[in-house]
Amino acid sequence: MQLLAGSAVLWTQPALAACFPDGPDTTVCDANAPNPWGGPIVINNDGTLRAGTDSAVVAGAITTTANGLVDNSGFTFTLDGNIDGAGSISSIGLGTLVLNGDNSFTNLGINQGAVQVGSNTAAGIGGISINDNA
Repeated sequence: MQLLAGSAVLWTQPALAACFPDGPDTTVCDANAPNPWGGPIVINNDGTLRAGTDSAVVAGAITTTANGLVDNSGFTFTLDGNIDGAGSISSIGLGTLVLNGDNSFTNLGINQGAVQVGSNTAAGIGGISINDNA
């Protein structure tokens, strides 16, 4: 799935299929479905990857080619897969973004909330920028 100037929304609601479109710029995924989001996610052109409920987990790989946003929506949102690419990610939302992969994206921005890293490679290979609101 490629996220252009839109969002992928992840939340826990067992009655739903794994992923489906919800309008032209949004894709909704059930984080507890079998293979919750096993395919790659590509964040382009300021696209946003967003959690829709607490404890959402993305296990698959993520590639960022530009400045991507990860919106925890005030929840704990965990990215277990590796995040790579020439782009950066910026965390927004008043919850906690958990990064656990062996990540090689270029820059981590913390604009709101908290970011928890699971290893010394989880924050990517570039710098870390912390906004005054974080």
